[in-house]
Amino acid sequence: MKALWVIIRRIWAREARSLLRGTLLAITVLAAGIALLGLSGWFITAAGMAGLAGIGIAFDVFRPSAAVRFLALGRTISRYGERMLTHDATLRSLSALRVDLLRAMLGQSYAKAARYSAPEEVNRLTLDVDALDGVALRLVIPLLSALIAVTGTTLALWYFAGPLIALVTIAFLLPAGLIAFAFILGFSLRPARLAHSDGDRFRRMVMELHRGRTTLTMAAELAAYRGRALATDGQARLHALRIDRIERTGGAIISIAMTFAVGGILLAGYWLARSGLPVSAGGVGPEFVALAVLAVLALGETVPALRRGFAELGRMTAAARRVAPMLTADRVGFGTAPGATGHAQEMATGRASDA
Repeated sequence: MKALWVIIRRIWAREARSLLRGTLLAITVLAAGIALLGLSGWFITAAGMAGLAGIGIAFDVFRPSAAVRFLALGRTISRYGERMLTHDATLRSLSALRVDLLRAMLGQSYAKAARYSAPEEVNRLTLDVDALDGVALRLVIPLLSALIAVTGTTLALWYFAGPLIALVTIAFLLPAGLIAFAFILGFSLRPARLAHSDGDRFRRMVMELHRGRTTLTMAAELAAYRGRALATDGQARLHALRIDRIERTGGAIISIAMTFAVGGILLAGYWLARSGLPVSAGGVGPEFVALAVLAVLALGETVPALRRGFAELGRMTAAARRVAPMLTADRVGFGTAPGATGHAQEMATGRASDA
């Protein structure tokens, strides 16, 4: 994890402003989605109660409906801005990371730098850098956004629906979230590393098969080598399938917990209604129970990105362990060739534009 932390700090330091704005927009997207569903539940329930009470004509439908439209449009615009800022900042950070790696290679001794001239090593280095694109997009930003969204939703439920409903929500969602993500993290680290290494081995075997097919044919080993390459690819696919099952199991744990949380909120609202407590004494109306139910359901939007990020953490960690030592290694004192840095920048920038 230390190597991954080095990569996180380097990526964040390069594009701190853009990533921070993207994180704020990601939080805005989650907040707008939760507020949109919660307000819709309150609005529909309150309007129905007003109609049943015979005072529907006095019920203000304009401001809630305007707020619903504002939240829907704001959520869409924020989502677009968040994707544009975070993806652009990530691509620029990876471009700068490639430049740093090329500079580090130029600063190493000839014995160490010569091994990177092999296509296999270049391919492995490229795959490792590509694996790090999810550090910000699927790990750091979703984690920060989810923590802030869950905290803000809990405080909002405490204020609008009362402490009992807020505590019921946390009592179900917090342990389930910890268990689910601990399950994903604990069982997916090794398969993710193996899937990454087997995929890299398969690519190298394909290149060797292409270069040495004449020799392999003369030695009557072409079919056997091709079979070994396909078996390696099959192992990588099996590991990816196992990761997918682990990720879906973690998502199922959270979905079940959300179902129980909704049931607990409904039971708490029913108990408060039967107790006859006024709102000033801790009671809650049906409209705020509906708000709480839909707000909890909206929290499910925080789960998919986190599931994928935790499932790919092993792949990111394995890539960071190979990339980080190159960035922090001591350089020899030979300097760099004239124009080498500019050529490295041109190569990395061209790759970022291709991505």
